[in-house]
Amino acid sequence: MKYPYYAAILFGLFATAVFATPITVTGKAPVVDDVVAARAAALADARKTAVEKVLGVMVDSRVRVESALLVQDTVLARADGFISNETILEEGLSGDFYLVKISCDVRERDVAAELDKLKKSVVVRTVETYNGKSTGEAAVEGLVRMALVETGHKCLDPAYLAGSDAAAKLDAASALSEDEVRELGRRFLAQVLVYGTITVEDAGEVPEDIPYVDGKNPLAGLKKAVASFDLKAVDTDTDKVIAERQSVPGEIIGFGTDPDRAARDALAEAGDVLAGYFAGALADLNPNAEREVLIEIFGVTDFSTFDQLSRTVETTPGVVGLAGREYTGDAARLTVIYVGRVEDLGVSVDNLANPYIRVIKFTEDHITAELED
Repeated sequence: MKYPYYAAILFGLFATAVFATPITVTGKAPVVDDVVAARAAALADARKTAVEKVLGVMVDSRVRVESALLVQDTVLARADGFISNETILEEGLSGDFYLVKISCDVRERDVAAELDKLKKSVVVRTVETYNGKSTGEAAVEGLVRMALVETGHKCLDPAYLAGSDAAAKLDAASALSEDEVRELGRRFLAQVLVYGTITVEDAGEVPEDIPYVDGKNPLAGLKKAVASFDLKAVDTDTDKVIAERQSVPGEIIGFGTDPDRAARDALAEAGDVLAGYFAGALADLNPNAEREVLIEIFGVTDFSTFDQLSRTVETTPGVVGLAGREYTGDAARLTVIYVGRVEDLGVSVDNLANPYIRVIKFTEDHITAELED
């Protein structure tokens, strides 16, 4: 029985070595009246500094500054919980301060797990080219980001991505490994990464005659450009592609009096398509977005019950109003404007009393229920 015991010890040591970072730091605190209190504060400062060093590797510096209070109140507030194998190397007074130098291990895996709880934003990053060369702009990226912001998502400011090694990795990727998705999610504190490519190519001039169409082509003589794209949205917690949109041949064509205007028109068309698609596809991930949900309740025997149901549902938590209501046969159909997850609305409806309602099933925008006897 000794061998499993020693194997467990060795495994524990190996796990600590893999998932912990050895760090040497010095903490300090002013000495006011109590040296003992100053020593404790200096030790706490050293531990906090050690965890901050790990955070500096895991989270982009500009994102960390923007989220300073959030990180302070969560990760750094419990720095002690991420420290192990702590040894005090030096300590003592230095002028008006007490200094404590420690060597310790910071458990990266535990810090990473805490950071995962803070991921709220969406990163939108696109590579846009025209005739094989970078456009130097981010027209489509901006349109997608604007659409997500307008529907309630928090999108990371592109200024935080400028010059970032992590953003460069995102630019170069047609697909990301599970480890890369998690790393980038923590680096930007992002719940979702939206990334991909948009390419625009010149397509010549619009001809005067169009087959099978009588008369002159009103677009004749204009330059045209064709855009193609491949964008996906990945959940950084699960590494799953939750939305993906690829263009089909000939779907996006731009027109203009010169090639540059035609290319810009094609980019704008592509941007409109992608903005609408991802704003809709990510709606269920946005806890602050309003959405319409049809609640269909069967077994409603009279209009008085229907009217009572309407008032009850309208006061359900998360419901901000009724967009429509209908009573036909024995069914009440209430279209509600709801903020939150449809699953939560389904639970709330199922818990309604006077009258009692039993939810049978629900989808992303439809809840089916019946009155209980």
